Formats: sequence, structure tokens, C-alpha cells
Amino acid sequence: MDAEQFRQLGHALVDWIAQYRETLESRAVMSPVQPGEIKARFPREPPAHGGAAGEVIARLEADVLPGITHWNHPGFFAYFPSITSYASILGDLVCAGLGVQGMSWQTSPAATEVEEVVMDWLRQMVGLSDAWTGVIHDTASTATLVALICARERTLAFGDAGLQKSGGELVTMEDQERDQWNSALTAEGTALITAAMRRRQVGPYQLQAAIAAVHNGAPRYADTDWPQIAALYAWLERLSPTPPIRLSRAVAVAMAYGPRRGLALLDSLADDPLIRQRERAVRAHLLELDGDPVQAAHLYREAAALTQNLAERRYLKLRAQRLEP
Repeated sequence: MDAEQFRQLGHALVDWIAQYRETLESRAVMSPVQPGEIKARFPREPPAHGGAAGEVIARLEADVLPGITHWNHPGFFAYFPSITSYASILGDLVCAGLGVQGMSWQTSPAATEVEEVVMDWLRQMVGLSDAWTGVIHDTASTATLVALICARERTLAFGDAGLQKSGGELVTMEDQERDQWNSALTAEGTALITAAMRRRQVGPYQLQAAIAAVHNGAPRYADTDWPQIAALYAWLERLSPTPPIRLSRAVAVAMAYGPRRGLALLDSLADDPLIRQRERAVRAHLLELDGDPVQAAHLYREAAALTQNLAERRYLKLRAQRLEP
């Protein structure tokens, strides 16, 4: 295709899209075709030559539109908006034509700086103070991940330490002084995840943030809503069935419904190097709660030997020593 052919087909397709949008309300929302029906309309082997503008549009009408669910239809109330106004369609055309790569300022300075200007316009339109800045995220999951990372880094003063006291000792959630948490940051994080969940585009990052928000909502460790956290972990496991998620769910279930329920879930886990050390530590803790100090101490020492984190190693050895006669 040369530039002149591109012009001709481009003009024809813009006219066709405009006509489609103008007649959209008269179409059925859902496609009536059966599985494989659209595929059967196309030849098994690739064509030797491309079609002219008229042929392309005729094939779109005859073979593609019957298999389209019309997300822009005024009668379709879907969870995922199509986000294709006339202006956004033209914006996509410009971006595709320019071949914009907007990963950083250097890859396309205008992409970064125009985004900054437009986001500031949006800030002003919704009445936010000039202390707010923003960027455009591709998905709600990405936005939630960025919020979690930013909250963590700000909490750690952008340093390389973990969530530990200045002396370098491991501080479990049970022992943390919650009145020392940054209430402004945790409230901001809770507001962000609440807004993200309302979009009904739930992904793993939103669920992890929601779990953190439930923890944050408890004024004391004893007030933690473990059944809700266990339910969120069950949902998260369906979306992301990884060994660390399964292990975390076992902890939540144990705290909500008793250590034996958690131990049963641990027994169902495969021996995976990714979680081997944490599994030993979790199993030790649950056995301690279930009244088996001897086996718990043994597993605490196993977990201590498997970690390279000195603070965690000291903590696990101390737990073992307290249980040993």
C-alpha cells in the first residue's frame, strides 16, 4: 500500500465508521453467530492480493460485523466501557500514524509533556488543588500497583530498609504500634483502592490492595477482620493461583477459622522452592497456636536456616528458643 492508496482507503473507512456509529442503535447488541461461524467465512489460505477499498468495506459488513458485540450501543450497559468517542478514534489514528512510543520522555518528549498538560487540565476541571499531579494508566490494575509501590516507598523514606524498627529487628504486624502508622498515607491508599474497586475491573493488584486496606481498617491487630481477608485471598487465588498466594490464603484461613484449617491447606501445597522457607515459618506458627511447641520449635529453626535475612533469622531463632525446654 502506498500513500495514495492509504488516503483512499482511509477516507473510505472513516466514512464507513461514521455511518456505522450513526446506525448503531438499529443493530442488535449481541452477536447472533455460533462458534466457528465467522472463521468459516474466510479462506483457509492467505489471499495472494489485498482488496480495494470497496472490497474491504464489503467484507467488513458481510463477514465481520455479524460477529461483533456492539459495546458502543446505547442499550449495552457493560462493565468495560469501549472508550471510543469520535475524538478518541481520531486520537488513536494519529498515534498509530506517528508510531508514538511513550515509555519515557526521551522516547517521545511530546507524548510525556502533552500528557502532563492534559492531566493538569483534568485536575482543574474536577476541582483538585494544584498539589495534585497525574499520569494516564492503561488499566486499573496498573494504577493500583503504582499506588502500592508509591505508598511503600514513601513509608520507607525511599530507602532500602524493610518495614522494621531502626534497630534492624523484625516487627510482625501483631507487634506493630498502629498509632505510628502514617494515617494520612493509609487513608489515601484506602481511598485509591476503594475507587479502583468501584470500576469493577478487579485484578490481582486491586485485591492485594483491598487486603491491605482491611488490615489498615482494624484499630488493633485483635480487631482484624480475618474472615473478610480470607475471602479476598480466595478470590485472589482464583485470579492468580501462585504458591505465595496459596500460602498467604492458608494464613488468613487459619487466623479466621483456627490453625487446623490453615494446616490442612498447607498440607495441600506442593513443595516449592519459592515458598519453602515461608511455609516452614507459617507451619511452625500454626503448630504453636495449635499446642505443639516441640514440632513448632523444630520448624522455626528450619525456617531460620533457610533465610538469608539476618533480622528474620534472629526472630525465628528467638521464637524457637522460647518454645524449647
